[in-house]
Amino acid sequence: MSIEHDLATVERLLVSDESIPVRLRLQEGLDEDAYTELTGALERLVDYYADRPDVPKRLAFAFVDLGAAFSYPEGIYPDDELMRIEDAGQELSQMGQRLFGDAD
Repeated sequence: MSIEHDLATVERLLVSDESIPVRLRLQEGLDEDAYTELTGALERLVDYYADRPDVPKRLAFAFVDLGAAFSYPEGIYPDDELMRIEDAGQELSQMGQRLFGDAD
C-alpha cells in the first residue's frame, strides 16, 4: 500500500460523512472490517511518520476529538459492544500518541 492510499483510507474511515464515527453516532455499531482496514493503514502511517516533522495536516486532523467519537453513554449500545467501541477509541488514541511522540 502507498502512503497516499493509507492517508485516503484514514480520511474515509475517520473523517468523511461515511466514517466509522458517523456510523457510530447513527447507532450502526462498529464495522469490524472497516476498523481493521483503518488500523492497518494507521499502523503503516505511524511507522512512516513517527519522529518526522512533516506529518500531513490531514492525518493530524483525523485524530482531533477522537476520544469523543468513540465515547457513548450507557444505554446507547449493549454493554459488550460499548466496551468494544471504547477499546477501539483507546487503541486509536494510542496510535496518535505514538505518531506525535506523546507515548511513554
